[in-house]
Amino acid sequence: MDLITAVQRRQGFFDAFGAAGIRTDLAAVVSELHDEHAARRAVLDLMASDDVPTAVFSAQNLITLGALHALRELGLERTVALVGFDDLPLADLIDPGVTVVAQNPQEIGRLAAERLFALLDGSTDSARRIIVPTTLIARGTGELTAPR
Repeated sequence: MDLITAVQRRQGFFDAFGAAGIRTDLAAVVSELHDEHAARRAVLDLMASDDVPTAVFSAQNLITLGALHALRELGLERTVALVGFDDLPLADLIDPGVTVVAQNPQEIGRLAAERLFALLDGSTDSARRIIVPTTLIARGTGELTAPR
């Protein structure tokens, strides 16, 4: 939670829960996961708990990989929904394909370079917030429905 993007993704998650009328106290949030192995362990622990989740949202691509490994290890890749933030190489070739919220890193880089070059050229424009839209890429894992 040291990065502003992590804080904003977390807040976006809770905002989306609220907008959908879902109680946020029903969400088990695990933070401070910094690599694939920690994410795998966290998902394995969640799946072994008394209140097994029906869906996992991972806020970073390495965390998505760890979650995917854990769900496959448990044979739950077709039972527990998974949506990751950031696209993954070959995510469309996995069965089922991994649903992600994809950023546009090329546009983010282009805008950052444009701003940097403007500053180097003497621009005195004040800082501004630019939002580069994300895209939901539905491939299968996020569309799973909870067992009844």
